[in-house]
Amino acid sequence: MQKIIRLLFGDIKDLYIRGNATKEGNLVVIPAYGVLSCDTYFNSLACDPWYRFTEVRKVAAKVEMKGRAVLSVWHYSASGEKKLAEKEADGDVELTFDLPQTGIVYVKVTAIEETVVFGGGFYALEEPKNDVSVAVAICTYKREEYVRKNVRSIEEYKALTGEKLTVYVVDNGGTLTEKDVPGANLIENPNLGGSGGFCRGMVEAYKAGRYTHVLLMDDDVSFEGELFGRVCDFLRYVNDVEKVGIGASMILEDKPTVQYELGATWDGDRLCGLGKEEDLTDKKVLLNNAVRNEADYTAWWCCCMPLSVVDKVGLPMPMFIKNDDVEYGLRSGLDWAFPSGVGVWHMPFENKYSPFLEYYIKRNELISNCLNRKRGLACQFRKLVRSVSLQLVQQRYFVVPYMLKGYEDFLKGPEYLKSLDAEKKNQELIASQPKQYTAKELKEMGYDVSRPVHGKKRNKLWQIVTLNGQLLPTFLYAKKDRKRILDCNRCPPRDFFGATETVQFNYYSGKGFVTRQKRTELIRWLVALTKILIKMLFKYYRVRRKYQEKMPELTSMEYWNSKWSKNDGKD
Repeated sequence: MQKIIRLLFGDIKDLYIRGNATKEGNLVVIPAYGVLSCDTYFNSLACDPWYRFTEVRKVAAKVEMKGRAVLSVWHYSASGEKKLAEKEADGDVELTFDLPQTGIVYVKVTAIEETVVFGGGFYALEEPKNDVSVAVAICTYKREEYVRKNVRSIEEYKALTGEKLTVYVVDNGGTLTEKDVPGANLIENPNLGGSGGFCRGMVEAYKAGRYTHVLLMDDDVSFEGELFGRVCDFLRYVNDVEKVGIGASMILEDKPTVQYELGATWDGDRLCGLGKEEDLTDKKVLLNNAVRNEADYTAWWCCCMPLSVVDKVGLPMPMFIKNDDVEYGLRSGLDWAFPSGVGVWHMPFENKYSPFLEYYIKRNELISNCLNRKRGLACQFRKLVRSVSLQLVQQRYFVVPYMLKGYEDFLKGPEYLKSLDAEKKNQELIASQPKQYTAKELKEMGYDVSRPVHGKKRNKLWQIVTLNGQLLPTFLYAKKDRKRILDCNRCPPRDFFGATETVQFNYYSGKGFVTRQKRTELIRWLVALTKILIKMLFKYYRVRRKYQEKMPELTSMEYWNSKWSKNDGKD
């Protein structure tokens, strides 16, 4: 009998337990005639992944408790809710049942007298079929406190459970010492971005020759230690362990019950996150998570892959940051599984956004599309026109050069990417950004950012015909609305209609920038856009073919070793 889900009792109650039970330390107290229900994100068992990827069909539910209570096992699916088994007991209790094909299963404890629950979980009655050992690769750049905390959490979990885990910390910033990460393998790495850092972790795990899987994890996440147990326990039962990867929910750190994403799709034009902005305390959301099977890839905030993919498809492309996980996830050809309660808390990406990132987004989407989805030139035209038009409408004229430069550098082909000094390029991009101001600085400049506004809804045809009002003479603008304070993460085009000046403030990062309507900039960048589109017309298919031809070289062990040895003198 092998554990597959251990009951957890964390501090964010609705992610762990429901009912009138109360958490006291590491246990839960249920008053007489009270109920503990575990139909929650961390304590329910999603049937679909286990039924789809494993041969587990018989499961036992166990609860370790003191007191007299009734244990029941419930099944929740699209067709409703029903009881699978029930048993009254005084002390520890166990129930076996057949695993349903779909939906979620959970336990409910109804106390006859005051009952204390110490733990429990779900156990597979079948024997595991795979020997699993996982290398956890954390790529970091100057986030020392997060890394210290996370390595400590993993090492404590290993000591408690004996799980076969080894941590590799790939330090792109050169700010950590071995004393900071006791128990982990610290690797000093040149700053080759997330793709170079995660790739280094994969390679070190691959060279060690004793791991079946590598789990890539961002440095600035928070998690339950049991995350690793759930990943390993699932992999022990997977039928074709070399064809399955495991993804994780990203849960918003500032809204700790809201799921940002669980897997995503990429059609060569748009990224589409699955399970976006959903409330994990809602059972219907848990049901949707359980049946998730359409993902093309899963992001590297927490992603586990068999190391055999290195032999099959090579290593990640040298993209530095952005879209590297998309490209590699697609190229890996893996089926993505999302077992119960595998998730991490992460700060919103709006907190990290900077204008220069548009360079990487545009360049790397083009490269990824060449290698995987191979959408045609018309699609790339639409993407660029759509993206540039939005930035012009939002008066973010300073963002457009990054987008166009991304397209220009893509058209230089794989040889340019191969020879690029990625760290130097990144420094140049960062240095070229416009100044952003704090709320205090903006207040001193006469702007009060405490209350963002929104423009009124308008006829979309009127917005298009007038280029969102930019073709209208300024005297037609309402004087009182010409200057506006906007939330830069939530400002659709209508917010800019009739505005001559805006403060676009990021309420996550606490910084913002001032923009002014400049119709000469509109003309300037439309001309530049036309030039890029003409270049694309003549070069795109030839360049796409070159990326396809050069991909094996750019994703080879030899190429990446040359990058590391060139920068840090290490083999």
